[in-house]
Amino acid sequence: MFIKSHGVANSLWVLLTDAILVFIAAWFALFCRSDFAILTKASFSIREYIFIPLLIMGVRIVFSIIFKIYKIVVRYTSTSDIFRILLANLAGSALLIAINATSYAFSKSYLIPNSVIAMEFFITSLGMIFYRLTFKTFYLEIINPARKKRDVVIVGAGTTGVTPNAPSTATRAQNTTYWPFSTTIPTKLE
Repeated sequence: MFIKSHGVANSLWVLLTDAILVFIAAWFALFCRSDFAILTKASFSIREYIFIPLLIMGVRIVFSIIFKIYKIVVRYTSTSDIFRILLANLAGSALLIAINATSYAFSKSYLIPNSVIAMEFFITSLGMIFYRLTFKTFYLEIINPARKKRDVVIVGAGTTGVTPNAPSTATRAQNTTYWPFSTTIPTKLE
């Protein structure tokens, strides 16, 4: 009960989903770079198809924790959250490129191909944004649809309580009660 009430379960779910998405994106980027050669190769390189995706996933998880991306409530995702996702992924890619530069300086070979880092960045960023927006849409349309709207009285608002979008007498539904008023309040609201 403690975990669910404090949102820890939701945060772990988002972090796990992001980690799986990053691993799949890294695999897909490696496959695209090698023209899907794993399907025709007789040998399977553990370094290439296990170590590199795990390294990328580890870096992305660290930056997800630093930027607190996993704490974003997915059903309330907004443009500022999307910006944070892009910023965290960009920072992670910058670190991966720095790791590559260091690897090249010492061993004259890249640890991760730069094309894989670029493809994985775009796939991961689009995937994270897409599944968050998809869940938000699913939540708003299926799980929590708009309920019947209730009449609201703004007391003390004067004429500012009447909005320009208020329904006119001709377009108002018959069972809706609407009182644009500033001083008189009906004794009984229906």
